[in-house]
Amino acid sequence: MAKKGKLKNKRLRLQLRAASLELEEVREELDEFSNLFFSDFKDEIAYREKKKIDNLEKALDREVAADDDDEKEPGEEEETNPILQKLYRSIARVAHPDICKDKEIAEKFKEAAEAYADGDWVTLLVIAEDVGVDIPDLPPETLVKIEQSIEEFGVQISQFRSSLAYAWGEATEGEREMMRLNVWQVFGITDLDDFENFKKNLSTGSW
Repeated sequence: MAKKGKLKNKRLRLQLRAASLELEEVREELDEFSNLFFSDFKDEIAYREKKKIDNLEKALDREVAADDDDEKEPGEEEETNPILQKLYRSIARVAHPDICKDKEIAEKFKEAAEAYADGDWVTLLVIAEDVGVDIPDLPPETLVKIEQSIEEFGVQISQFRSSLAYAWGEATEGEREMMRLNVWQVFGITDLDDFENFKKNLSTGSW
């Protein structure tokens, strides 16, 4: 393969790794921010459930069901191929628990085994980079799929960062005071007297 092709291979693998790590980081942040969001808005959420607000289902889908949309990784439907097998075997040679006594690296083998079983070549490529496996030059069709995966990761990252929970987690206390009014609008809370009465009843257990 020409030098230009080898450089493209390496560049795309590095971009894939960076995008994968960024997605993992943002997903962890969203989990943390979602816990905070639902804690801070527990009364509003209970009020919404009581009133059966129609448009709230969509809001909840964006905030708590995002993981359902992201369970499917780009490589799930791909059948096992020689490159996938070669990567997995190369990882096993350096990371199998019977060979490697480093627990952290051995844990990577477990992740690789799961990725191999699922046909998840994206995760397998990232793990191969992590454990220092020499990755073969990838064919053009695989490079195209890597580019598609990088783009899909970018879309998921943007969706997570544009969610209410993520915005709430990143906001300052002053910003949250303004945001709370916007959240109430999203939740359909327009009658504040009714909402305050609901909270009183909720605290006394009369609802």
